[in-house]
Amino acid sequence: MRILALYPFLPYPVVSGAAQRGFYVLDILASKHEVTLISFVGRDDSPSELPFWKSYSLFAQRPITVPRQTEEKLSPEGKRLRALRQRSRVRVPEGLTFFDTPAMWNRIAELDIGQFDAVHVRFAGMTPYALALKQAAPHLRLVVDLDDNPSLLLYRRLIDSMKKLHLRTFVWQLKELLRTFAFELDELRKFDSVWVCSDVDSSRMSYRIGPDRIKVVENIVDAHNLASINRYNSEPAVLMIASFDYDPNKTGAEFFVAKVWPRIRSVIPEAQLWLVGKNSQSRIQEWSGKQGILVTGMVDDVRPYLERAMISVAPIFVGTGTKLKILEALGAGLPVVTTTIGVEGIEARNGVNLLIANTSENFAEHCIRLLTDQTLRDQFAASGKGLIREKYDLPVMSRRILESYETFGCGLGRGDREQRSGVPGGEGAAVPL
Repeated sequence: MRILALYPFLPYPVVSGAAQRGFYVLDILASKHEVTLISFVGRDDSPSELPFWKSYSLFAQRPITVPRQTEEKLSPEGKRLRALRQRSRVRVPEGLTFFDTPAMWNRIAELDIGQFDAVHVRFAGMTPYALALKQAAPHLRLVVDLDDNPSLLLYRRLIDSMKKLHLRTFVWQLKELLRTFAFELDELRKFDSVWVCSDVDSSRMSYRIGPDRIKVVENIVDAHNLASINRYNSEPAVLMIASFDYDPNKTGAEFFVAKVWPRIRSVIPEAQLWLVGKNSQSRIQEWSGKQGILVTGMVDDVRPYLERAMISVAPIFVGTGTKLKILEALGAGLPVVTTTIGVEGIEARNGVNLLIANTSENFAEHCIRLLTDQTLRDQFAASGKGLIREKYDLPVMSRRILESYETFGCGLGRGDREQRSGVPGGEGAAVPL
């Protein structure tokens, strides 16, 4: 099968949950199918350093990168392709228009669309491109891989803004929520398969999109790789790995530092807190070096921190999907303390695989227990690793992802493709736009 993959960002370096999911899905698809990748790139991306770039023989052609910020204008072909998307009755939510650029429309329009059997879309913001391609080449099957349930995420942010009495934010989010509901009802129904991260997201979206289109594809963890981590606890360190530019993670870190960390330090004065991940927030950077807090920013490899930390925390109060960094910590043998929303969609039991806390008091209590009890840490380490091997390991998820392409009916063999004739976008002919 020939698959065109549309990515909003390069899935490397693998330092965030979104990048890790994107990397593994792409690698799995390329192992069995002919994949052409088109991805946005930012100023800080280094395409030549991508591991799969060095072995891009796995791909049908060298991956195509598109600068996110460019002065490029729409070409005639790009303009015609984009016009097909504008036939839609639904306005794209404002939060998704960031990915609508002339350069991306031009690069996609330059392709021989007829050669592809399916379009694999990463993130809701890339769906307009796939829907326009479907208009140009009706034979295409469309798959969209969603990290989050878009409408549920906006709803939770809306409730949060109500609590904080931010009227202007509330009004904007209400409008955006209504647009997103309409988008899901109309646009996502046009996809042959909509991938979500958990049964929770599936149940909430299936009544709007249709249960036959929803496919649960959990996040992926390389349990074998994590098992090779040589864990040693030389210091009572608490680890939070996250992209702190993402508002729910920033809010969670602020909660933990302001309300939980002082309680822990009052009992364990030598305790350390490591905040590891992308961070451009000056407020968070100012914490580094104070009260045992280390703020690293983006790092190339999180393994040294997984090796040395005693426990991991994920104080997440807004969000959807499954939190991949929780799965990664469990797979590495770190006991995890998180919230009800943090564990949502993960098949983990409170008190068996991890600990759940929704208040500062409970968070501090659980962290102190784990930091001071080696036997308890060992119990959670063993149960966490077992859960990851059984449910989320790379071989398990590889089979599920490849089977999803085989079972939802988007496959064409080479012989079928060669026999396609007289169809706009057939083999060897560009789609008339």
